Amino acid sequence: MPAIRYALLLPLMALPVLSVQDPDPGIRFVDLDLALAEAQGIPRFSQKLASFASGRSQDRAALAAAERDIEALRRELLGLDPESPQFLEAQSEINVLAYRLDQDRRRRSAEADRANRMLTLEVSGAILEAAQQLAGERGWHAVLRTRDLGAGGGSQAARYAAFQEADVLMRSEALDITAEVISILAR
Repeated sequence: MPAIRYALLLPLMALPVLSVQDPDPGIRFVDLDLALAEAQGIPRFSQKLASFASGRSQDRAALAAAERDIEALRRELLGLDPESPQFLEAQSEINVLAYRLDQDRRRRSAEADRANRMLTLEVSGAILEAAQQLAGERGWHAVLRTRDLGAGGGSQAARYAAFQEADVLMRSEALDITAEVISILAR
């Protein structure tokens, strides 16, 4: 008879153990778009961003000056006889300048793209390091990136595109560590 009593008690003793859940899943989220946007206001990144923007502005000014030179030569052509040596010389000079302008535009664009990628990689790397630091200090198992799926507005197509790229569809704000990550970046 005592064995039957214990057999009835065993399932009851296991119930509380099965129903207790770990209150912290060890998973956190970083809103990558927000972190990247906020990083622009952090001095170590904003100075590089301002330098990048200044370089782009200088590039645009140089390209505009070259376009004005070409346009001035084109206006010169209007008064010349198309068969004259001056016309042919000016036309040849325009072609050379237009080719150089195109090459310069491509080079500057490639340099700007490269600088933009380097700055984005630097900021992304700093965000990753901050997330790793927090995870290590607090014993979290995973930090996932998340994005705003357009709940605040936007076209249906834009929301659908964001949905397609999303790693996380829904999250609790209590698990969002974006502000903490930004705080570490600002140090």
